[in-house]
Amino acid sequence: MNGQWVGMRQTPNHPPTRCAGRYASKDLRNWTLEHFVYPDAADSTGPRYFDEIHGMSSIYVDGMVLGYLSWFTGDDTHVSTHDRGLIGTSIGKGTMEVWIATSRDGGKTWNRIIIREAWIPHGAEQDSYNRCVLPPAAPLRVGDEDWFYCCVFKGDHLSIRRYYRDKIPAHWGLCMCRSTIGTSASLRETGRGS
Repeated sequence: MNGQWVGMRQTPNHPPTRCAGRYASKDLRNWTLEHFVYPDAADSTGPRYFDEIHGMSSIYVDGMVLGYLSWFTGDDTHVSTHDRGLIGTSIGKGTMEVWIATSRDGGKTWNRIIIREAWIPHGAEQDSYNRCVLPPAAPLRVGDEDWFYCCVFKGDHLSIRRYYRDKIPAHWGLCMCRSTIGTSASLRETGRGS
């Protein structure tokens, strides 16, 4: 894009919250991190529902960048005391789902106004197989559908390290999301890991 290699992912320890960033390189050896995607004023900052962008993947399609935000809603009433103060570790309990953002300038600025809700929502129950949904890789086009493969986790974020250790076993899975142009996505379980 514009003579650069570009990647989007979680940024390392950027206060005041987790966010995604744009990494760019002209030679694949020297990378810069210049532009960020933060939650905005319309997102929740309440202690039980604290919105953060856990990470991001993206694809270039039809002259724009389509970003898949890994949207983390943390519960600050269950704080990890041993990691307190480090961005991305203070709030560990919470759900993750996939939100959509668009960029027309190669990932420097992002538009979330069009869709301000989850594109692939998390499971509602505490032990849902898809309590945490991680962003998909690039889609596969099958007929008039785009197929996305997502990783899912049974239980809240970091539940295997800090929460519910005795209630919910660590359980990863693979899900497929199918979407046609102009419709919402539907998630279905395709395989499980541990």
